Amino acid sequence: MATTDVHQIRGAAHPPVFLLPAVLFVVLFGVAVLLAQVAPSRVTSGVYQVIVGDGAAVVPTEALTCSRTADTATCTTRVGARQLTIDVHYTGAPETGRCTARHGDRLLSCSPAMGFYGHASQTVLIADDLGLSRTQLADLDAAAPWWRLSHNLSTAMLVLAGAFGAAAGAATFLLYRRFRPVPPDRRVLLVVGTGVLASALFAGTGLLYGQWGYGAVPGPLMMLSPFSLLASAALATWQWQLSTIRGGRVVSAAVATVTVAIYTWCAMLVFLFQSGFED
Repeated sequence: MATTDVHQIRGAAHPPVFLLPAVLFVVLFGVAVLLAQVAPSRVTSGVYQVIVGDGAAVVPTEALTCSRTADTATCTTRVGARQLTIDVHYTGAPETGRCTARHGDRLLSCSPAMGFYGHASQTVLIADDLGLSRTQLADLDAAAPWWRLSHNLSTAMLVLAGAFGAAAGAATFLLYRRFRPVPPDRRVLLVVGTGVLASALFAGTGLLYGQWGYGAVPGPLMMLSPFSLLASAALATWQWQLSTIRGGRVVSAAVATVTVAIYTWCAMLVFLFQSGFED
């Protein structure tokens, strides 16, 4: 019993070196799941956004009530004092469909398009003036959630990259004396395995986002994109540093900060491509 207790204490005192990268995988996949809840690529039941006038206002999918039967979708919302109703017939690519729109009893010119934002799903353009005041147009824009603006998502991406990098550096610094070098015969397998898993994360998120990808590349194949490979190489470098424990505590913490920040930034960029927020 005494020997067993000693082994348990030693095991607890020296956590495996793959622990920190594994935690990062789980956290980033959680971020991807949260992003999927608002991803344009997953809006398949109707219209992702309605652009009113010459970009005067945007009605987002969050403000629309949509239903879809086969290739036809109907979306409604209240704009001003009247109900806006849009019927869209899908014929393939977003810009090749047909649509009709009514604001109250008034027929509106309506055309489907592939929008700059939300390009993975249907965007509808209404060129007619809906008779809204500047205040009402501003209220429409203000009602849109914060992630609707691409610069907000880009800022969040940079903040996460910096925060995760700093957290990894701090954890490595604090746990440095508790890690032990991995034997050389296992080190290559561990480092290569970490790189493969780091890249495979993007195959999983590609399926999560409905296989949307960059251009004509299916989402799961984004694991072979330059961003994914760069990210995987960065994380493999971190695992190598952890498994060799070279350079001292400060150097190890610096390597963790830089490599995790790079991986997180690349991962978020891939997520935005796969989800349809960026093209």
